[in-house]
Amino acid sequence: MEQRTVSRLLLWSCNAAMVGVAAAVNVTPVCLSSVAEKFGLDYSQQGILLGCTFWGFIIALFLVGPLSDRYGPRPFFYWSAFMQIGGFLLLALAWNYPTLAFGATLAGLGAGILETLLTPVICETFPTRKTSAVNRLHSFYALGAVGVILLTSGILRCFGHNGDGQGWRWAYTAMLVVPITFGVGFFLCFRIYRIRVSYPHSESYTHTLKRLRCVWFFVFAGAMLCAGGTELGAAQWLPSYLEKVLSFSRETGAAGLLLLSLAMGLGRITGGWVANYLSAPAMLILAGVMCAGCLIAAGISSSGVLTIMIFLVFGFFVGWMWPTTMAIASEAFPRTGSTMFALLAVSGNGGGIVFPGAVGFLAERFDLRIAMSSLAVIPCVVSTVFFLWRLRQHRRGPVAIPSTEP
Repeated sequence: MEQRTVSRLLLWSCNAAMVGVAAAVNVTPVCLSSVAEKFGLDYSQQGILLGCTFWGFIIALFLVGPLSDRYGPRPFFYWSAFMQIGGFLLLALAWNYPTLAFGATLAGLGAGILETLLTPVICETFPTRKTSAVNRLHSFYALGAVGVILLTSGILRCFGHNGDGQGWRWAYTAMLVVPITFGVGFFLCFRIYRIRVSYPHSESYTHTLKRLRCVWFFVFAGAMLCAGGTELGAAQWLPSYLEKVLSFSRETGAAGLLLLSLAMGLGRITGGWVANYLSAPAMLILAGVMCAGCLIAAGISSSGVLTIMIFLVFGFFVGWMWPTTMAIASEAFPRTGSTMFALLAVSGNGGGIVFPGAVGFLAERFDLRIAMSSLAVIPCVVSTVFFLWRLRQHRRGPVAIPSTEP
């Protein structure tokens, strides 16, 4: 097979793997009301269940970053497929709350491996166009989320929405198609066509950690925490918010998440184009302001249609946050391999644990409208951080990154 064709196979395998990340993150929010009805879960338990996926992310991200820098990423692509298959099977067969939590964590482990590996592979492939290339890769997360939500909603409609129906079990079963697809793709790439994938410009794990002992790395990590919390805190609860607060049907709640994912996909696709005209920090400042305004407006609005339109605008701008922060960090900390991306993704997915859980906690004690509106504080932090960072850059010049040279 021609080298160009093989390279395309690797590229599309990476795109399919990003769809796998979307499957792990988005199938449970759509099934949440049915699962909660089946097992009698309150808001706090639902928030913890949503966070289990991201605990899996964090465990994988801590382990896989340094190991893939040392041994190469190929075996970990296989493990990601196996773990997602096991996780979705356990979720489909779940008989109590602990098995649900463990299945979600296992699926999150597989997705966390992919989150660690895919971005540095793309950055290594497109070293001069990192911001646009990473935004395009992450657009497949949003497009995958659209497909997952449509498929899950259709299955729930056909097989039953309530907890006693089998719709949610068949929805998790259908997700098995995704890891099987990208698993076969990576097998063809690495075992049949012998593609070599590595990070030839990355340093050792020890040197990477030394270079990351810089205040600005912790700034980026904090920004990723807030970016992940803004995106995931709103997206994970949106179907339940539309159903419980605005009295929409479960189909409409799922459709709201679908539209949010479409808006995020559009934001990430156009983000690569916007990066040609705005600096990355300016994009994040604008995105933070717009997201905060949208969350406040959604909390005030009593119109269901208007609220959905507000969340569409929110999705467009929140789509810039995660990949653009990653791209800035990649420029600021070159030659740090997948370890740096893993540490940043730990922060981002930490937001996926903390803030959906916080929304559940606040919803249990106040109400879901107040809980969702409180998320507006988080994107304000992103805007403030990158405003101060850009101001500092303008006054003092580029940040000095610690060197590991003797």
